[in-house]
Parts: sequence; structure tokens; C-alpha cells
Amino acid sequence: MALLLLACVTAAVYVLPAGRAILDDGDALYAHVAQQMLERGEWITPYANGVRFLDKPPLPYWLMAISYWLFGVSEWAARLPAALSVFGTGGLLFWMGKKAAGTESGLTAGLAFVLSAGTLFFTLETFPDVFLVFFLCFAFFCYLHWYLEGRTRLWPVLGFFAGLAGAFMAKGMIGIAFPVAIVGIFLFTSKDRAYPRPAHLAGGILLLLLLVLPWHLLAEWRNSGFFQHYFVNEQVLRFLSKRQPVDYSSIPVWLFWVLFLVWFFPWSAFLPVVWKSRKAMSGASP
Repeated sequence: MALLLLACVTAAVYVLPAGRAILDDGDALYAHVAQQMLERGEWITPYANGVRFLDKPPLPYWLMAISYWLFGVSEWAARLPAALSVFGTGGLLFWMGKKAAGTESGLTAGLAFVLSAGTLFFTLETFPDVFLVFFLCFAFFCYLHWYLEGRTRLWPVLGFFAGLAGAFMAKGMIGIAFPVAIVGIFLFTSKDRAYPRPAHLAGGILLLLLLVLPWHLLAEWRNSGFFQHYFVNEQVLRFLSKRQPVDYSSIPVWLFWVLFLVWFFPWSAFLPVVWKSRKAMSGASP
């Protein structure tokens, strides 16, 4: 019943209003690239207005193009994959919260994500960020299951690396760098430094490579210099604010972190209470 409530809220907020007009330039660009992909039958090299557009990973375009193919080219079809990603992420948070502290906690976790300002802002448009969030959440869902319940099982390890592959194909190198860094820090600070079996780890890495290498190799084969543009210019240099051409503006680091409070609104208002409760619990522990 709780999961059904979460699904209904997600549908009401994201699916029903998804057909409104596309007005933002970035929103229109991503939707158009997917439209060109379907019209051209070209699933390797994305195009925008007939010009190759190799700045971003292809997974969001693939999902939108499939949605166009199934439901016709429309604003609603363009936004449907993002709405489904919100529901998927909310569902994963629900199950993790339920596992940790019961059904009410799971429902709270799912609704907090679905009704956060950042989720609304970045998902009511056709931005790729929500796909990154979904696959990262899926990867950590699998890791949590492996860590708590199934350290001898193969599927959570494969699921974790499949999540990394999806995040990589949705947003680029941060889709692998962030979760690997998080797991590494967790293991470094944990007393229980558990690692997957070598054979399972090798299988996970092989699955990751099988999922991400084909498109990248084909893109380089069809577009000479793709690796330099896609990895160096669009991911490394962009991160360092040295991308060429300079057609964007970055924000100060401090403002980036402050905006987390904005994206998490209205739930960020409860952070002082959470921090106070955490300190009280730490003081009460033996």
C-alpha cells in the first residue's frame, strides 16, 4: 500500500504534467537530439539540427528515442523516461528505508526524494541528471544488499557494476568516480572491511566493460577525435572550468554546496533536528 501511494504521488507530480510545452533551450536540445536519433536511425552518433553532438553520453537520448518510438514524438514522451526514473529511485529508497527502519521510514525516504525541489527542477525538464541518480541509487542498493545479507552471492556484485555502467552512460566519468570513491571511503573508515570474492569482482568489471565499451569504441571509430573531445574537453576540462569553447559559466564552490540546501528543500529545514538527534544518539550509545 505504501509503495502504491508513492507511485500515485510520482504519477501526479511527474507523469500527468509531462505534456506541457518545452520552452527551456537545454530541455529542447536534449529532446531534439533524441528526435533526430529516431528519424535518422542513427544510434551511435547523436545529432542536433544536423550537426554532430558528442558532448554527452547517449543513454538519455536512447531512452527518449525509444519513448518516441512507442508513443510518438511529443513533450510527454520526451519526459516519460525521466518520470519513470523518479519512480524507480523512489522505489529503491523505499526498499532501503524499509529494510533499515520499517515501512514508514521507507515511505518517508521515497516521498522526500520525489517531492524535493531539486528532483522537481531537474526532472520536469529533460536533463540527464535523474538517470545518473537512479543508477547510482541502484548501485548502492545492490551494494547494501551484498554488504548486509549476501556476501557470497554474485548478483549484487553484478548489479553494482551494472549500476555504475548505467551512471557512466548517463552522465560520464562521475558515474563511476563518485560511487567508487564513496565505497572506498566507507571501507577505509569501517571496522568490517569486506570485499567481494575475486571471481565475483572480475565478473562485475567484465560486465561493466561489456556495457560501456561498445558505444565508446564505435563512436571513436565513426568520429575521429571523439575520445579527446568527449573525455578530455567535455569531462576533465569542463570540471576544471577550462573547456573550449567557453560557452558556459560556472559557480563558486561554496555556492555549489549551499545550493544542496535549496535542492533538498523543504526537507533541508529538518537537518538541524536530524543533527541534534544524531548527537543525542551518539551520546547515549555505550
